[in-house]
Amino acid sequence: MKPAQIIGFIFSVIGAWYLSLFYDDLMLGEPSSSSLGIGVAVVFSFFAVSALLLIPTSIILRTEKKRTKRQFTGWLWSSLFIINAIFAATYVLAFFLVLLRYV
Repeated sequence: MKPAQIIGFIFSVIGAWYLSLFYDDLMLGEPSSSSLGIGVAVVFSFFAVSALLLIPTSIILRTEKKRTKRQFTGWLWSSLFIINAIFAATYVLAFFLVLLRYV
């Protein structure tokens, strides 16, 4: 459980950092090269892997009893869980917003 939370957090941070590198070009609507498309695919991959790791583990760890059973206690792990739960909720919300837009 701990490795999944750590890796999911790292992938979220890397995806956000990588997205920030070309966010301005993406918002201008003037893609100047195919590298922008590859960049979007890479960011999507980072966020998809992060979501696949964080959503199930955040659901499993939602009760204190289960966090204690899996030795997910202490201020460091609690902080990581809170941050990752926010990421997981954001992923779920983004999925439903995209789904509503195209349905």
